[in-house]
Formats: sequence, structure tokens, C-alpha cells
Amino acid sequence: MSIQSVRNEIKSAMTITDCSGPNISNAEMKKIAKSAEADGVVSAGEARQIDKLVKDGVVKQPPSGGQFMTMACPEHGGSSFTIDKAAVRTAEALFVRNALPYGKNGDAIREKIQASMEESYGKQLSKAPTTRGMHQLLIEDQRPFDGPLLEAFVDPKKDQVFIKATPSGFGGNTTPVWYRSSVKLKGDESGVTEKTVNKLRAAFTQAAKAGLEYGEPNAGAPLGVKYVRVPLMQEKHPDGYSYTALIPVGTVYPGAKVSDPNKVSQFFVERSGGFAGFTQLSEAIHV
Repeated sequence: MSIQSVRNEIKSAMTITDCSGPNISNAEMKKIAKSAEADGVVSAGEARQIDKLVKDGVVKQPPSGGQFMTMACPEHGGSSFTIDKAAVRTAEALFVRNALPYGKNGDAIREKIQASMEESYGKQLSKAPTTRGMHQLLIEDQRPFDGPLLEAFVDPKKDQVFIKATPSGFGGNTTPVWYRSSVKLKGDESGVTEKTVNKLRAAFTQAAKAGLEYGEPNAGAPLGVKYVRVPLMQEKHPDGYSYTALIPVGTVYPGAKVSDPNKVSQFFVERSGGFAGFTQLSEAIHV
């Protein structure tokens, strides 16, 4: 639908009904998301407005036991507003569903593009492509260290990514160089067969029953290792965990040999989400 329709839904949701100020409820966010997806394509303008709600909104916390508000109005003033945790999850789900580079999904897409750039930026173009309507994502700014400003322009519908590398300007060169990236945001590049996925899930289930241990929150996987990611399961409740298998297939180095993920002998599990929103990596699981 038009960007104006999304703006109207947001305007309606931001109506002040009492002294507590505007609050974006999950029901209201669902209306906003439905309006954005009505024509099958979420435009960059629509996505940016929804992303702004998630970034700027103060996540509304339920009152703890025995605590009551004693002030006439809360301390958040001016143009501030609150947003329900469920509304944030609905917006994040919209970003994932449409392969949009915003919210937590923006971080995931950035990591995926960065991993592909370790091998190649893609095919260099002789002239700048038309990026009107595409979603712009900052990848990395290396200009303080005489490196380029790297930006990605994403078209989720066509599953197309362009990379723009702008020199730092040292030496007088500020002319951007454009590349057509080979990375696929929606396509299954893993090469993992259904048989292997079932084997991974069975091994994970068995390890979980035996007391699978996880490392420190947000520690991340070891650097320098290339992984194939395979979704395993998603707990079906608001604060549930997502589990993803990380299969080591080689080293992150241009031209490095990549092993067949279907011949895996061990893998790790990334657990993310939950009430605290942490990401943790499990000990190795052998198959």
C-alpha cells in the first residue's frame, strides 16, 4: 500500500489517550505491518518508519509485583512514546519475513554480506546502478583508517544486492566503485540436504536431553571460521528461543577450500532470543 497509508496507521497509533502518552500496542503494530505489506512489497520509506518506531520507542515494562505508579504522569516527556515488547517482535518478524535490512535482521544481513565480501565484493560495474527504492545499509566505515566507506543497497524482491565502495578521499579520490554482489538474502545457499537437517535436529535433541551447555552470552563463534547456518527450531511462545546449527566448513579466506556440510562430523548450536535476548553458542555436538 502507499507510504501515506502506513503514516496514517502510525499517526492513529500515536494518539495520546491519557497522561501516560502515546503507546504502540501489538494490535496497532499488526495494523501498521498489514498496511505496509498490502501490495506485496514493503518500500524503503515504509520500512524506515517502522524501524524508527522500534528504535525510538521506550519498551513498555509491565509493573513488578507490588509496585504502583505514584506520579500523576510518567517521567518520559516531550515527544517520547512507549512500545509494547510484543509490538517490537511483530516489527522484527516483518523485517525477517520480507528480508529487510532493519532491526536485528539488519545486523544479520550485514553479517551475511560481510562474510561474502571476505571472498569478493562481486562483479565490478562500469557505472552506478539505479538504486531508487532500494534499502540502504551501512556495512562498514573504514575512512578514519584510509579505507573505504562500504554500503549495501538491497532489493529483497529481486534478491539483489549492490555494494558501493567510496574511497576515504586521501589522495583526492572520492569516486565510488560499484559491485553487483553474488550474496543471496532469501535463496538457500547452504547446500544442506533434508537428510542432513534431520540428522542435525536428532543430534541436537539428544544433546539437549543430556544437558547441552552454552557459553557466555553474546560471546560469538570463533573468528576465522566459515559456517553454514541451518535453522533447527523455534520455541512457540513470546520469549522463546531460536536454535540454529552452525556447521564449520572451512576458513574465512579468499580461495579457501570449503568442505561439504553434508559430511559434517560436528556442529555447534546458536541459541538466541529468550526473555533477555542473549545469543549463546553451545559446546560441540558430534554426529
